[in-house]
Amino acid sequence: MKNASTTLQVSHGACEKATSEPFGQTYQVWLRLQSGQEKVVRFGQYVKMFDGKLRHQTGYDHASSINFLCMTYLLQMRPYIRLDELLITRACQIHDIPEGLLERDIPLPFKKGHEDLEEYKAFRDAFEALGIELWSEYHRCFLLQWALEDHPDLPPDARKILLTLRNSNQAEALFFEGLQKIDYLYYAVECEKEHGINRVLQDITKQHFGRIEEISEELRGFGEVVWTTKRRLYFESYL
Repeated sequence: MKNASTTLQVSHGACEKATSEPFGQTYQVWLRLQSGQEKVVRFGQYVKMFDGKLRHQTGYDHASSINFLCMTYLLQMRPYIRLDELLITRACQIHDIPEGLLERDIPLPFKKGHEDLEEYKAFRDAFEALGIELWSEYHRCFLLQWALEDHPDLPPDARKILLTLRNSNQAEALFFEGLQKIDYLYYAVECEKEHGINRVLQDITKQHFGRIEEISEELRGFGEVVWTTKRRLYFESYL
């Protein structure tokens, strides 16, 4: 009989690396996720520009808002197209985790390729330790946000997943991209409606209007549910 102090190797459905801790590697990831997003200030350039008159949208705020929009619009899209809703919702839940890990938000117009790579590495460092079965699903869902882009600097296994997503889940990638841009616009609308500042709405509309138009044409149901005629005309007036 082995000594009672001998470390027991428990397999949690082969999804998590063996460990002597009762919670396994999940506790370490859980603990790391408890802080960081509150330090992320999205649209920080406008917060500074208007001397704190705008609401600071933290990473936690963004996670709440985009998950709300995601579920709402996915349900409304059902009559028009069949989407992999689990892939999309998981992508929404985890896509910006690296911002909290790195405690930063870099606005899309100013983001460089190496900064995407830094965020990818931060995500991988945190989640790959969960084991191959969990990591493979986290990896795939995280990469959906880049499925329509070229990222030659990512490791070969990530590029292979991106290619598969691009070929098999283009509709999901389009929906996710459109959803992200709509969430940006919602914050810009708040700046105008709640604080009387339309500069953000003008800038964000100019940055994303054209691409949302393309997504609306390419993705069945997006124009009927998300980019409706009324919304399109509303934002067009700020161009």
